[in-house]
Amino acid sequence: MSSTQNGGSPSDARILPDTFPAKTYLMIESCDRDCPDVASWTDNGTAFVVRDTTKLATDYLPCYFKHANFQSFVRQLNIYGFRKDAAMPGSRDVVFRHDKFLEGKEGLLDLIHRTNKTTKKSATAKRRHPDGLTSSVEEEKIPYETSQLTLLSLQMQIAEMSA
Repeated sequence: MSSTQNGGSPSDARILPDTFPAKTYLMIESCDRDCPDVASWTDNGTAFVVRDTTKLATDYLPCYFKHANFQSFVRQLNIYGFRKDAAMPGSRDVVFRHDKFLEGKEGLLDLIHRTNKTTKKSATAKRRHPDGLTSSVEEEKIPYETSQLTLLSLQMQIAEMSA
Protein backbone atom coordinates (compact mmCIF):
# COMPACT_ATOMS: atom_id res chain seq x y z
CA MET A 1 0.00 0.00 0.00
CA SER A 2 1.46 3.37 -0.87
CA SER A 3 2.00 6.04 1.70
CA THR A 4 -0.58 8.25 0.05
CA GLN A 5 -3.12 5.59 0.93
CA ASN A 6 -1.75 5.64 4.49
CA GLY A 7 -2.29 9.37 4.78
CA GLY A 8 1.29 10.38 3.99
CA SER A 9 2.24 13.14 1.63
CA PRO A 10 2.29 12.45 -2.14
CA SER A 11 6.07 12.92 -2.14
CA ASP A 12 6.27 9.72 -0.06
CA ALA A 13 4.61 7.70 -2.86
CA ARG A 14 6.65 4.50 -2.47
CA ILE A 15 5.13 1.06 -2.21
CA LEU A 16 5.68 -0.22 1.31
CA PRO A 17 3.59 -2.60 3.41
CA ASP A 18 0.82 -1.08 5.53
CA THR A 19 2.57 -1.93 8.80
CA PHE A 20 3.60 0.06 11.84
CA PRO A 21 7.34 -0.12 10.98
CA ALA A 22 6.72 0.98 7.37
CA LYS A 23 4.46 3.87 8.39
CA THR A 24 7.01 4.96 10.99
CA TYR A 25 9.78 4.78 8.37
CA LEU A 26 7.81 6.95 5.94
CA MET A 27 6.99 9.43 8.70
CA ILE A 28 10.63 9.78 9.74
CA GLU A 29 11.71 10.12 6.09
CA SER A 30 9.13 12.88 5.62
CA CYS A 31 10.17 14.71 8.80
CA ASP A 32 13.86 14.35 7.98
CA ARG A 33 13.30 15.87 4.54
CA ASP A 34 10.67 18.53 5.34
CA CYS A 35 11.00 19.41 9.02
CA PRO A 36 14.14 17.99 10.71
CA ASP A 37 13.52 20.19 13.76
CA VAL A 38 10.59 17.81 14.54
CA ALA A 39 12.24 14.42 13.82
CA SER A 40 15.07 13.07 11.69
CA TRP A 41 17.54 10.26 11.25
CA THR A 42 20.70 10.37 13.32
CA ASP A 43 23.90 11.26 11.44
CA ASN A 44 24.82 7.61 10.88
CA GLY A 45 21.24 6.55 10.02
CA THR A 46 21.05 3.84 12.68
CA ALA A 47 18.38 5.59 14.78
CA PHE A 48 15.90 8.42 14.65
CA VAL A 49 15.59 11.38 16.96
CA VAL A 50 12.37 13.16 17.91
CA ARG A 51 13.12 16.77 18.77
CA ASP A 52 9.57 18.08 19.16
CA THR A 53 7.17 15.46 20.53
CA THR A 54 4.21 17.86 20.54
CA LYS A 55 4.60 18.85 16.90
CA LEU A 56 5.20 15.23 15.86
CA ALA A 57 1.98 14.23 17.65
CA THR A 58 -0.16 17.01 16.21
CA ASP A 59 1.26 17.40 12.70
CA TYR A 60 2.64 13.99 11.73
CA LEU A 61 1.16 11.10 13.73
CA PRO A 62 -2.42 11.67 12.46
CA CYS A 63 -1.17 11.55 8.86
CA TYR A 64 0.26 8.05 9.33
CA PHE A 65 -1.69 6.55 12.25
CA LYS A 66 -5.22 6.66 13.66
CA HIS A 67 -4.19 8.79 16.63
CA ALA A 68 -2.25 11.87 17.67
CA ASN A 69 -0.85 10.54 20.94
CA PHE A 70 2.94 10.45 21.30
CA GLN A 71 2.81 8.04 24.26
CA SER A 72 0.75 5.56 22.21
CA PHE A 73 3.35 5.83 19.47
CA VAL A 74 6.12 5.09 22.00
CA ARG A 75 4.19 2.05 23.30
CA GLN A 76 3.94 0.74 19.74
CA LEU A 77 7.67 1.28 19.24
CA ASN A 78 8.28 -0.78 22.39
CA ILE A 79 5.98 -3.56 21.16
CA TYR A 80 8.04 -3.77 17.97
CA GLY A 81 11.33 -3.98 19.85
CA PHE A 82 12.60 -0.42 19.45
CA ARG A 83 14.88 0.81 22.23
CA LYS A 84 14.96 4.33 23.62
CA ASP A 85 18.47 5.72 24.01
CA ALA A 86 19.47 7.72 27.06
CA ALA A 87 18.95 11.43 26.48
CA MET A 88 21.80 13.89 26.71
CA PRO A 89 21.61 15.90 29.95
CA GLY A 90 19.41 18.95 29.42
CA SER A 91 18.16 17.73 26.04
CA ARG A 92 14.51 17.09 25.26
CA ASP A 93 15.45 14.96 22.24
CA VAL A 94 14.23 11.36 22.27
CA VAL A 95 16.25 8.81 20.29
CA PHE A 96 14.85 5.41 19.23
CA ARG A 97 16.70 2.59 17.53
CA HIS A 98 16.09 -0.89 16.18
CA ASP A 99 18.71 -3.11 14.55
CA LYS A 100 16.57 -3.42 11.43
CA PHE A 101 15.23 0.15 11.25
CA LEU A 102 17.94 1.90 9.25
CA GLU A 103 17.95 4.89 6.93
CA GLY A 104 17.86 3.78 3.28
CA LYS A 105 17.19 0.13 4.17
CA GLU A 106 13.44 -0.23 3.53
CA GLY A 107 13.98 -3.91 2.69
CA LEU A 108 14.68 -4.68 6.36
CA LEU A 109 11.27 -3.40 7.52
CA ASP A 110 9.63 -6.79 6.81
CA LEU A 111 11.95 -8.30 9.43
CA ILE A 112 10.54 -6.10 12.22
CA HIS A 113 7.72 -7.88 14.04
CA ARG A 114 5.70 -7.43 17.19
CA THR A 115 7.38 -9.06 20.16
CA ASN A 116 5.45 -11.95 21.67
CA LYS A 117 4.75 -11.85 25.37
CA THR A 118 3.90 -15.12 27.07
CA THR A 119 0.69 -15.04 29.04
CA LYS A 120 0.10 -16.93 32.28
CA LYS A 121 -2.92 -18.67 30.77
CA SER A 122 -0.99 -19.94 27.76
CA ALA A 123 -1.29 -23.68 27.17
CA THR A 124 2.48 -23.84 26.78
CA ALA A 125 3.17 -21.86 29.95
CA LYS A 126 5.80 -23.36 32.18
CA ARG A 127 5.00 -24.38 35.74
CA ARG A 128 7.74 -24.55 38.37
CA HIS A 129 7.83 -27.58 40.66
CA PRO A 130 9.19 -27.50 44.22
CA ASP A 131 12.22 -29.46 43.05
CA GLY A 132 13.09 -26.66 40.61
CA LEU A 133 12.13 -28.55 37.44
CA THR A 134 9.72 -27.11 34.92
CA SER A 135 7.16 -28.78 32.72
CA SER A 136 4.56 -27.52 30.31
CA VAL A 137 0.91 -27.42 31.30
CA GLU A 138 0.17 -29.87 28.48
CA GLU A 139 2.45 -32.48 30.09
CA GLU A 140 0.54 -32.20 33.37
CA LYS A 141 -2.93 -32.89 32.01
CA ILE A 142 -4.45 -35.95 33.63
CA PRO A 143 -7.13 -37.89 31.76
CA TYR A 144 -10.62 -37.30 33.17
CA GLU A 145 -11.23 -40.97 33.96
CA THR A 146 -7.99 -41.24 35.95
CA SER A 147 -8.84 -38.21 38.04
CA GLN A 148 -12.36 -39.54 38.68
CA LEU A 149 -10.97 -42.90 39.84
CA THR A 150 -8.51 -41.13 42.14
CA LEU A 151 -11.31 -39.02 43.59
CA LEU A 152 -13.52 -42.08 44.18
CA SER A 153 -10.63 -43.93 45.83
CA LEU A 154 -9.93 -40.99 48.15
CA GLN A 155 -13.61 -40.67 49.05
CA MET A 156 -13.70 -44.38 49.94
CA GLN A 157 -10.60 -44.02 52.13
CA ILE A 158 -12.14 -41.04 53.96
CA ALA A 159 -15.35 -43.00 54.49
CA GLU A 160 -13.40 -45.96 55.96
CA MET A 161 -11.47 -43.61 58.30
CA SER A 162 -14.63 -41.98 59.47
CA ALA A 163 -16.34 -45.29 60.31
